[in-house]
Amino acid sequence: MILFPVILLLAAAWLGLGLPTPKCAFHQFTGLPCLTCGSTRAAGALLHGEGLAALRWNPLAAAGLLGMAAAWGYAAAVCLLGWRRFRPKFSRATGWALRLLLVLVLLANWIYLVRTLP
Repeated sequence: MILFPVILLLAAAWLGLGLPTPKCAFHQFTGLPCLTCGSTRAAGALLHGEGLAALRWNPLAAAGLLGMAAAWGYAAAVCLLGWRRFRPKFSRATGWALRLLLVLVLLANWIYLVRTLP
């Protein structure tokens, strides 16, 4: 539970200091953006309170970062307030449908990145 806030603080400090970000090897090799291209810029935009800019850089990464923050907040509330954990149960068919949906969302996000990022 403590790992996410530590990583978040380290990343915020890194971006806040303006330190160089790593280059994308996939982009350098193929000329196409990878699934995570724009994620660092999206995280920086979120840290500056620019949600729309974060969505423009990488919608899936921005949504994922916000989802991780919400999940961490929920986990903290469960631990600190003694709430009962929510554990959804899915049928096998629902599980496969969710996996297919995940693949389609990843593909749609990558197509968006290919069309919009330089």
